[in-house]
Amino acid sequence: ARVTYSNQFTWSKAYGWPEVQDKYTNGAYGAANFYFTRRYGSLYDGSLPYYDNAAAVLQTGFMHRHNLSLETGNEKMSLRASASYFDQDGVIKTTSLTRTNLSLCRVQFVNVFYENGEPIKDKVQYGLQNLDTKEYEPVGEPVAFGEVTSWFMPVVRKTVYNSSGSQRRDVCLFRVDPQTNQIKERMFDDWWTWYIGRAYRQIGAGNVGGSPALTLKQFVIQ
Repeated sequence: ARVTYSNQFTWSKAYGWPEVQDKYTNGAYGAANFYFTRRYGSLYDGSLPYYDNAAAVLQTGFMHRHNLSLETGNEKMSLRASASYFDQDGVIKTTSLTRTNLSLCRVQFVNVFYENGEPIKDKVQYGLQNLDTKEYEPVGEPVAFGEVTSWFMPVVRKTVYNSSGSQRRDVCLFRVDPQTNQIKERMFDDWWTWYIGRAYRQIGAGNVGGSPALTLKQFVIQ
């Protein structure tokens, strides 16, 4: 087994604010008049309170991120679990973000697709939509007709706003060249709600470009 830990700490501060003029009052021709804001009046005598409005809303920002992963397995099965914690206070007061990612859900895919009434000749690879970029990315290995992928560990993200332990994940299936393992096209889209701690087996069935239509069936293993 292998355990990996990494972290990141960042401090940030807002710079580039103009220097505040506190030598003269508002006014005109050397006389104080607070209705005039485009000219200087008399010298400021310190009798009125001075407010630093920038300091009232700004602070030193701080961010820390922690990543922990576990990899283990044997000749029949591999297992990888990971978790990450992210916490950030922005340079503007009252702005913060806390996010926890847990990857303790397991998914396995079985390829039983047909094409023109015969087993599909291309391989099929599972894909997941990236939670941040929204792009679909391949996961696991491409499998031929009748083959089963090894277990892979999709991220099920828990945040302070979502504590149910589940999350919708958008998925797809890629058509892959069996000789080069290069992706040809995205052939199918779907979505599932996955729960942390569960294991799912999904079976892709149907006839590409014909009837019955392509479908993805899911079974809860544990």
